[in-house]
Amino acid sequence: MKAVTAKVFDSGGFQAIRLPKEFWVKSSTVKLSKTAAGFIVYEVKPSARRLKAFKALAGSCVDFPKIAANASRNVRRDWE
Repeated sequence: MKAVTAKVFDSGGFQAIRLPKEFWVKSSTVKLSKTAAGFIVYEVKPSARRLKAFKALAGSCVDFPKIAANASRNVRRDWE
C-alpha cells in the first residue's frame, strides 16, 4: 500500500490526525508504538479490552468461588 498524507490538528489540548477513509478503524481505541521512523497505529481488538476489564475485576467479589486455571495445553482460549 502506498503512503498517503493526513492532516494533523489540535483538538482540546491534544493533537489529532484526520484519517483518510481507507484507514478508518472500527474500534474507539488504538495502540501506538514508537519506531525509529515515527510511530505505528494498531487497532485494539475488542477481546483484548474485555480481557483487561475482566482482569481488573478479578478478585473484586469475595463471594465468587476460586476457580483453578486451565493448565491443559490442548485447549485454546481466545485471549491466549
